[in-house]
Amino acid sequence: ELLKYIISHFIYNDGITTVIVFASIYGSQRFGMNTQSMIIYFMIAQVTSIIGAAIFGYISDKYNVKSSLSISLFIWIVVVFWAFYCRSAFEYYFVGLLAGLAIGSSQSNSRTMLSILSPADKQAEFFGFYTLTGRLSSIIGPVLYGWIAHKTGDVRWAILSLIVFFVLGWIMLNSVKLQKGIREAEMMNLEVAR
Repeated sequence: ELLKYIISHFIYNDGITTVIVFASIYGSQRFGMNTQSMIIYFMIAQVTSIIGAAIFGYISDKYNVKSSLSISLFIWIVVVFWAFYCRSAFEYYFVGLLAGLAIGSSQSNSRTMLSILSPADKQAEFFGFYTLTGRLSSIIGPVLYGWIAHKTGDVRWAILSLIVFFVLGWIMLNSVKLQKGIREAEMMNLEVAR
């Protein structure tokens, strides 16, 4: 289950990283937003990320971390669709507001998932691998975005292409059997304790 989760994270993290990296370029090219407008955009996203972390922390506590992460990935899917259909800079601020809700929770819930699915004595190794895969995953999305923007001449299609990362990552995440993964990690912990 841990391997399925790491693959899921590799996929959806590429989408998250690419959206964050290209948000200002998209706003500038699509709506003519200047640097000051984009600073405000990112400030809005930061404020709502705090709110999102609280909301999704509650969901994680009340249900489980996988459900919370799954909902935040679904929000990313909505963010990408909305950015594609967005018609004005004013509306794009609301896209940033929604993205902010998902960003903090996506990152914190991702780390929590890894920690509960990893055997205690191997967590440092898995977090190192997790960090490495996170960095490697941030290569594919920007290349895809740039290629599609170049081929179509329209950044709207480039942003929409990122939906693939969120949908595939969401599907893979939902294939992870959380309780089974927790039991597997606990069994590994018991074997080490012997």
